Amino acid sequence: MGSFQPFTISSSSADLEMKNRSASVLKELLLEQINVLLIGLPLGIASGWSQWGDIPTFWLNFIALVPLAKLLGDATDQLAEGLQNDTLGGLLNACFGNAVEMIITIQAVNSGFLEVVKNSLIGSILSNLLLVLGMAFFCGGVGRQSQQFKNLGPMVNITMLFLAVMAFSLPTIFHDSGAVAQQDILRVSRINACLVLVGYGAYLIFQLLTHVDLFQEDHDDEAPEDDAPAEEDRMSVVCSTALLLVTTVLVAISSQYLVHSIDGLVNQWHFPQAFVGVVLLPIIGNACEHASAVRLAIQDKPVVSIMIAVGSSTQIALLVMPFAVIAGWCADRPLDLNLGTAGISILFLSVTLVFTIVTTSNSNWLEGFFLMLAYLLVGILYWFTPNTPVPTVNR
Repeated sequence: MGSFQPFTISSSSADLEMKNRSASVLKELLLEQINVLLIGLPLGIASGWSQWGDIPTFWLNFIALVPLAKLLGDATDQLAEGLQNDTLGGLLNACFGNAVEMIITIQAVNSGFLEVVKNSLIGSILSNLLLVLGMAFFCGGVGRQSQQFKNLGPMVNITMLFLAVMAFSLPTIFHDSGAVAQQDILRVSRINACLVLVGYGAYLIFQLLTHVDLFQEDHDDEAPEDDAPAEEDRMSVVCSTALLLVTTVLVAISSQYLVHSIDGLVNQWHFPQAFVGVVLLPIIGNACEHASAVRLAIQDKPVVSIMIAVGSSTQIALLVMPFAVIAGWCADRPLDLNLGTAGISILFLSVTLVFTIVTTSNSNWLEGFFLMLAYLLVGILYWFTPNTPVPTVNR
């Protein structure tokens, strides 16, 4: 019996050390400056519960969801690190990298805001491709002649984006081709959504198993050490899983109140519903990614910066968009992939614009400025887009 005592003491010591590390990392994550905005969480919930009005409910929960999105991303990264398996970690990030968008999508679908769902996902793609990437190129190019980068990985993502645009275009063209029953458009959209998900699965196999080297940066382009937790500073799997679950629940509660207050924002402040979906809602999930991409570009790490922006757009287009259609299918909501002529045209032109830049394997501040200018043009268009009658859906 006594021979096992050293092992027991050693095991207990290791467990205690892991708990201390987890507590230290958790404290560091919670004390980040952006978490000051979490003051909006209890106030936003109180506003929705006590019916203070749609305007304060929307903005308080909007503010709260920005740090919650970052905390959810940090929890996902910590869990991926704790698994100590590159494939499982990559798969986890691929599935939960846009968890906030997926949760808001579910809430909006259940509430019957189907056009808001479409617009918010279009906006997430455009925000990453034009605004985030544009600011990264601009800030990274100031003071430099140009920034060089490998384009093999980003080109794969852009190819997938073109596939997604094609999948979204077909139901739109089908709708505009003549007297087509809405039910047939819905069937085509659901089939396309399933096939796009199959394509996303093939993309994951390509990225995580067969062509891993294409998505790995050179030594000079690696993220700084403080962006990825060192082995001794990561949280335990149990602690990171608990943080992930708690944050997910908080995001679900806050997003529910936010979605239910959209009508009040549109009616009282006369915000165009399309503008709320395309411009405002994507800020929630993209704000922290925006900051990371710009910071890495300034540090002359364009590959990582591009993969953050373009990779996130790919996840939205190939995972979240078809997920939304299937979620609507399960909830008996008629959510299709008919994004309208304007939506499809803007998506295609945006992907093409980014393609023309990435294919040259270098960028400069002027190209970044043009991308930001393109995003401003899109925002102006949607600001003047009139509200369309919302389809009758039981909420």
